[in-house]
Amino acid sequence: MVVESYAEAPALPAFDLVDARVDATADGGDPVVEVTVENTGDAPGTFRGAAQFHADRPTASDWPFLPEGVALTLEPGERGIGRIPASRGEDRYRVQPFGREVER
Repeated sequence: MVVESYAEAPALPAFDLVDARVDATADGGDPVVEVTVENTGDAPGTFRGAAQFHADRPTASDWPFLPEGVALTLEPGERGIGRIPASRGEDRYRVQPFGREVER
């Protein structure tokens, strides 16, 4: 077995949440959780995120996940906008992996 060591750590992507909001649709359809993410790292990479909706439920999590997520491939310093259909829930959502709550 050959193990290589590096004098420097490899460049990696890192992601920050710039903005999150719930965007109502003009046609009366489901709202959308919109996230703006920036790659603040030193390498290109793919951000993968999800959203949860708040539901008062006595026997399960109060924050179940929405069925769809988002994937954004970004270069270092690049920002991207992802849209997650809010097909469930009413007015409170949480963006993961950041944990930020947004309301309609």
